[in-house]
Amino acid sequence: MRPRLLKGKTIAIVGAGQIGGSIIRCLAEHRPSLSLLAFDRNRRLAARVSRCAEWRPTLESDLTGADVVILSLPIPDIIEYLFKIGSRHGDRPLLVLDTGSTKSLILQEADRHRTSFDFVGLHPLAGTEKAGWDGSDPAMFDGHVIVHCPTRGSGVAVARELIRLLHGRPVAMAAGVHDRLAATAIGLPHLLAFAAQGLDRGRGNLLRAGSWESLTRVAASDPAMVAGLLSSNAKEMRRVLRAFKAELTGLEKALGHNSPTALTQALRRRRRRDP
Repeated sequence: MRPRLLKGKTIAIVGAGQIGGSIIRCLAEHRPSLSLLAFDRNRRLAARVSRCAEWRPTLESDLTGADVVILSLPIPDIIEYLFKIGSRHGDRPLLVLDTGSTKSLILQEADRHRTSFDFVGLHPLAGTEKAGWDGSDPAMFDGHVIVHCPTRGSGVAVARELIRLLHGRPVAMAAGVHDRLAATAIGLPHLLAFAAQGLDRGRGNLLRAGSWESLTRVAASDPAMVAGLLSSNAKEMRRVLRAFKAELTGLEKALGHNSPTALTQALRRRRRRDP
């Protein structure tokens, strides 16, 4: 696919970490049909990022000329930058996107600045626990769903084209629905991983192998990033944790029967079944 709505446009990516870096590296294949600016405070990345985009040290350096801004940052920083852009942007049309893992708070902040820019929130269902530019991959989004909120309105067509340029699959979803699902599918696994890792902190265990590594893999993620996504969706996270505690209590009761049959039945009711 080639740029159509984005042809000749300038896209500024703020944050050259794993997701932002992957966006930069993937979109670089479409130059010179579109221009890329890359903003990041880590000046040590300048040489590597400059191979794919025009390097800028901070957003404050210059947004002049940008048609699209993608905020690929921790959620608290996304909200801060939405305020900065809304306060400083002039009359020139501008579309702002973000890649945060929760959407409601971000859309609320963006709505305060609707006279300054159009906004579409994105959530790429991709990525690993490997942080930073070193964890980026131009094929990161290949075939993966990228959710967009809102589902319609100004800027959505451009956002959907961008998703396809990233080789992703655009899926429209209301912010509230997204955050409810994200609490279970994304937030809970991160909480469980960190909680489990805390149980074994400082103790060697020769039996830790595949099952343990699967459970704790995402505990290698940046704690600040994880805290941002959890706290921005705190109400839904508390709901999911209450439900999860109820499931654990049920399994604990089954263990109390000292009966393999009772425990088998309890596990069978919870067993994953493919659609």
